[in-house]
Amino acid sequence: MRRLVWVLRFFWVLLALLLLLNLEFMLPAKPVALFDVSRSVRWVFPQEDLRNLEEELKRVGFDVRRFGTDTSTDLYSALKDAHTPLLLISDGFHNAPSDPLSVAYEKEVYVLIYPPLMDVMDVPKRVKAVRLKTPATEGEVVGMRVELTSAERDTVSLVYGGDTLREVAGMTAEFEFRAREGDALLLSSGDTVGFKIFTRKPKGIGVLAWTPLPVVRFIRWHVPDAVFIFVRDSIPETDFSFAVYVDPPREVINPSKPALYVLGGRSGFKRVAGRFYLRGDVPPIREVFLPPYRFDEVYERVGDMPLVASKGNALFVLSPDIWKVWLADPLSYERFLGYLSGFLIRDYEIYLERPVYNLMDRIRLHVFPTFPMEISVDGGKPVRITSLYTYERIAHRGDSVITVGVFKRGALIARESLRFSLREVYAEDVYLGVDTHLLKTLARLSGGGVFRSPQEAYEVLSRRGRLFSLSSLWPLFLMAVLLAWTEWFIRRSRGMV
Repeated sequence: MRRLVWVLRFFWVLLALLLLLNLEFMLPAKPVALFDVSRSVRWVFPQEDLRNLEEELKRVGFDVRRFGTDTSTDLYSALKDAHTPLLLISDGFHNAPSDPLSVAYEKEVYVLIYPPLMDVMDVPKRVKAVRLKTPATEGEVVGMRVELTSAERDTVSLVYGGDTLREVAGMTAEFEFRAREGDALLLSSGDTVGFKIFTRKPKGIGVLAWTPLPVVRFIRWHVPDAVFIFVRDSIPETDFSFAVYVDPPREVINPSKPALYVLGGRSGFKRVAGRFYLRGDVPPIREVFLPPYRFDEVYERVGDMPLVASKGNALFVLSPDIWKVWLADPLSYERFLGYLSGFLIRDYEIYLERPVYNLMDRIRLHVFPTFPMEISVDGGKPVRITSLYTYERIAHRGDSVITVGVFKRGALIARESLRFSLREVYAEDVYLGVDTHLLKTLARLSGGGVFRSPQEAYEVLSRRGRLFSLSSLWPLFLMAVLLAWTEWFIRRSRGMV
């Protein structure tokens, strides 16, 4: 029994060492040909040539595996699931969520650019993509780039806002105009695309004052790009990313929103009157207004009386005449601006790169923050971002709005609804042509190559075989665990431990 224990130990330790070393070895394997049969391929290449190529691949010895449908081409999944050595035959169009280039770092990809398939059929000159930051900023001059499926020269017209702009284009057409929300129409000899251009007003920073205290002047020194609004009775509808409220009524105060509140008599909060002296030779504070909040942090105080404090995403100045202290003591004002910088939010950008999509297109949403924040897309789990963030998903029927929630310090501070137009046309019927750049990039990044004939490809790939690593063989790992457990069980049951 003791000898059996030592044999078991020897084998499981040996297997564990081999798995840790992750040895690799080559086994003979039949090369795989990934053959794209999606609708975009059948649009572009003559059907007779496709059938002949598939038969030739089988004849020379390839294991031909088809992928792609009438609605989707998923290069990523086809490459990910295929065994090496593999050869890719495709038009290079990809409209699934995952990036096919990421596979290039995991396995060698060889590409067949077969000369007969480069003689593409005559296809309509269609609008492939319209690139315009969506929503555009109201009133700004913006540029729109229209991408087309053919290099043949053609006149492309943009009908928008009562004007018609024309451009003689090859693969692209460029337009410039002043953005305003409205319908747009693109016309070419082979396509007509109608969509809506959505706009937004710049949010920026606003100062809303019910009482025009001198504090407004000081704040505007720090935020010169702020919009000043003097409020008398009704509260205006505003959409600022950060607002300063001077002596606001109680009902407009919302601690969850990024804002600065300078309280006064209109607030209706508890008023404490007296003569409160701060350090230095400065005028006293005569009154303090105390909201019924438990503050998150108190920055300035006189005795036990807070003067500047924070709650949620809001900063409160609890005395309306603290501006006298700032006027008399510049160091106090500089200190206050330091507190303010943690709450001040200048305009951030949330936009789509296109105003119109086709079914099964990849929608890209971009967020450019001006402060560390969390982003939730369509009610999903918030993601913390500090730099440009890109979110992708596929366009389906019924899609026309993406909702983005913006969080700071765990609280929802804004919600954006991004709208776009959706054509009832599948991307497979629009993205026509051969993306040789993507195909060659796949081959180059993966360490593969480009072939011009099936015979040449088979001669090279049939000699490469299939590369295995021990760590990829999970039965070996399971066997090592089983042997180690068996050894432990025998030693335990025999009293050898």
